[in-house]
Amino acid sequence: MKFAVWLLVVIAVLALFALVLEEFLPVGASQSNIISLFQLSDPFRSLWFRIILGLLTLSLTVCIIERGPKLIKQAIKISLINDIESLEKFNSYIQLEMLNGEKRVVDHFRSLRLKIRSEAGDEKVIIGASSGRISRLGPLLSHLGMLLLIIGGLIVSLTGQSFQLRGSAGETLKHPDMDFNVLIKDFEIIYHPIAINQWVELSDGRRGKIVSLSGDSAQVRFSHGSGNLQDRWTAVDSVKNNFLLSRNGQLTPYQGNVKSYVTHAVIVDAEEEQSQTAIEVNHPLRYRGYRFYQSSFETGGAKSIVDTVSVRIQRNDTDLIDVDLCLAVDTVSIWDDYIIVAERFLPDFRLDLNMQPFSASGDLNNPALQVSLFKDSHRVGKKWIFNRPFGHMGGDDLPFTIQIIKLGGIETSRAGYVTVLDVKREKGGFFIWMGILFATIGVILIYGLQFRQVWAVIVNNKDERCTIHLAANCRKTDSRFLDSFKNLRSF
Repeated sequence: MKFAVWLLVVIAVLALFALVLEEFLPVGASQSNIISLFQLSDPFRSLWFRIILGLLTLSLTVCIIERGPKLIKQAIKISLINDIESLEKFNSYIQLEMLNGEKRVVDHFRSLRLKIRSEAGDEKVIIGASSGRISRLGPLLSHLGMLLLIIGGLIVSLTGQSFQLRGSAGETLKHPDMDFNVLIKDFEIIYHPIAINQWVELSDGRRGKIVSLSGDSAQVRFSHGSGNLQDRWTAVDSVKNNFLLSRNGQLTPYQGNVKSYVTHAVIVDAEEEQSQTAIEVNHPLRYRGYRFYQSSFETGGAKSIVDTVSVRIQRNDTDLIDVDLCLAVDTVSIWDDYIIVAERFLPDFRLDLNMQPFSASGDLNNPALQVSLFKDSHRVGKKWIFNRPFGHMGGDDLPFTIQIIKLGGIETSRAGYVTVLDVKREKGGFFIWMGILFATIGVILIYGLQFRQVWAVIVNNKDERCTIHLAANCRKTDSRFLDSFKNLRSF
């Protein structure tokens, strides 16, 4: 058990260190060799964190196997001690002599609302009594709950998914890990009603702060001239709190008056539209184990649509062909025995913090095409290809060299707001919730109930008097409970 406690301390220290590390790292340090070696950019999915969790899982499992049967036995059955020497080792041990000792001891135990178990012999009677035995399951359930929490954490660390989806109204968002799509119907910014202390824009374009409201009128205070403040009463209907600001050359909404950001989306599964759902901050969309969170939004820039991507495929020095891959067509045959499939196109390829590909914008800054290669109905590999050598961007090694040479059917338009959704999928949720349940029940049993246990060995003497050996065991200090046995002398 001490080993598990030390592991918990190590995990807590390392987790705290990993959480605050990025706050003190200089720009670009996340790409350093040390950060990469110890996977500190994503510590909770690192190998060392999983090893520590595995050791803690092993330690808790051994502890449960070792202590579990004993705790279960104590919860189910009242124990007996027939060895006087064992009773003498308790701090609460007392020895009494009295007439009719067995009846007096049993009556006293019953007055304390203890459940009694006894065994009688020729020369002595053995009695055991207890209350709150169910609390003995508390440590077992709390350990089991912690074990389930760690198992759930390991499953999340090993199988959890995290990526982002970006899209504007009317766009269908896809991801290779999802076997369904998300259709963005609309993105909406909801503003608070006009109120005092809000910054607003007047009909003449000037901006100021509302300092008072009276009926249908608002008193707006704005700067006039060289820092002088000027108040102006105007109709509430003539001011608006959803004005735009120019930032980095783009118009973006003033967010000081925003109440919520809402993405209206539809899950498209098996080519059938499901009911429309609003994805709002703190109100994610849950579907088939995935959770879609409203993360942020971007001011829409260019939106590029490409019909075909021409690629150059080179097998060796002599075999070289150009192929037009239409994104709307499933397969294209090459060299008779291979089939190439265009699966996904990103106009501005980037990798997020979780090393997942996304398009940073709708401009054709870094076009990338994900292709799959098949031979005899078996997938040979899948890889991202670019219009110039770009290094290794993940995927399988293909038997050919493939490069984008031309984009066809390009249509560019200006998009509205682009919603950004954080998508997470964690398969260990069942273990985590069961762990929380068991741990909670265990804590309630430990601290909500009091386990009390007492043993008595009554030895019959020749002069019809009895020698009574008593010892009590309490999980909590209960002086009144222990003193009650000393008061048996008054019988």
